[in-house]
Amino acid sequence: MKNEQIEVNRLFVGLTRPTTILGIPYIAFVIEMFVSMMLFLMTNNLLYLVIILPLHVILYAISANDAGKFDEIYKWLITSGKCLNFRYWGSVSFSPNYFLIKKSRKGE
Repeated sequence: MKNEQIEVNRLFVGLTRPTTILGIPYIAFVIEMFVSMMLFLMTNNLLYLVIILPLHVILYAISANDAGKFDEIYKWLITSGKCLNFRYWGSVSFSPNYFLIKKSRKGE
């Protein structure tokens, strides 16, 4: 037992990272293109397509250290981000009864 070596399997981190386009995750790239194209279509001005550059730099800076940062933001949005009774309780809390949330919002 004393002379046994622990078998170590190295993890290749490149296999665990999300798919990226130009350094940002795919879903962030899709959102970036959507926002840019909507601004262009609303204004019919080609100069609004330049918004892609600063937006891409911001998204790249967010995901530079942690490739899963956008997954964390998404998980926050679907849990704490849509907490309807935040103003009533003063913090993120979940009511066991949905009708309590409706009832408290009627009085506002």
